[in-house]
Amino acid sequence: MAGKQIAGDNLTSQLAGMSKNQLYDVMSQMKALIEQNQQQARQILVENPLLTKALFQVSFKLDVLVVEMEN
Repeated sequence: MAGKQIAGDNLTSQLAGMSKNQLYDVMSQMKALIEQNQQQARQILVENPLLTKALFQVSFKLDVLVVEMEN
């Protein structure tokens, strides 16, 4: 995975076709990588901004991130 650019359309379509359980698995694997090798995880995310964006979007889809609106 490291050093390879991920095609945006392919990544988007792959994630769109995944179940919530599969998306949780993807997030869990990324979390495990971060815990095991933070520098490698950072390098993967920096080299693949579309992956970073996709993981961010998945976080919202899975209700991992919640945005609070100010009144």
